[in-house]
Amino acid sequence: MADRITVTVHDDQLAPIDELADRLRQAGMQVDQVLHPVGVITGSVPAAQSAGPANRFSEDVAHPASHRHNDSPVHLPCARITRTLGKTLLVDQRRSGMSTGGTIYVHSSPAAICPHVEWAIAGALQTRADLRWTAQPAAPGQLRAECDWTGDRGTGAALVTALRAWPMLRFEVTEEPSPGVDGERFCSVPGLGLWRARTSANGDIVVGEDQLRTLAAIVRGPDGFAHQLDQLLGTAWDDALEPFRRAGDGAPVTLLHRVG
Repeated sequence: MADRITVTVHDDQLAPIDELADRLRQAGMQVDQVLHPVGVITGSVPAAQSAGPANRFSEDVAHPASHRHNDSPVHLPCARITRTLGKTLLVDQRRSGMSTGGTIYVHSSPAAICPHVEWAIAGALQTRADLRWTAQPAAPGQLRAECDWTGDRGTGAALVTALRAWPMLRFEVTEEPSPGVDGERFCSVPGLGLWRARTSANGDIVVGEDQLRTLAAIVRGPDGFAHQLDQLLGTAWDDALEPFRRAGDGAPVTLLHRVG
């Protein structure tokens, strides 16, 4: 039996993500996917390795043997393993349930791309995706669709990775919080690229302590601080997408369930 593990890497640590994946393998993790665009690594750890010294896996990754000063593991609640790796979060999902859900908003897509969008979503969810497309008044000639989904943790990142194959799309993907894990929200806008943030149970954007400390250390002056805070909150993405959200109010919603 294996315990599922998700590693979420902050944006400023995406460059060495392959190196981190190698460290995870060396520590005993079976790495299934490395989702470079969204900074997520998924995989599993043998139950025997994470039971008992429940935190040995996170300790081995955070402090390889050649650099460890104290060989005793740090004791954390076994329902959740959290160990900072620079700006990386390890979460043990074995006792808090795997299932979550969210919503995909495709705010605008050229008609010719719509079948490809459905195939991408179907591939990520491993189920058929027949979306109900309607006209997007904010972008004449383009179509919009939205669907609710259910699946494993990390499915939101997999959906984003699949949809980013078409940079002309405007889309949002949300993943709801689940026990011990924050939710996530992703927005993609042509010209702006991808924005990603953690979300709380009520949908607010979560800005972490490390992010604020970094901001305070590198930014000089109130204008610069306000600009960088807007980046963390995704203000430019919200401004760009708001006309498309309003135009889509009342549109039909499809419900999809991940198979497996």
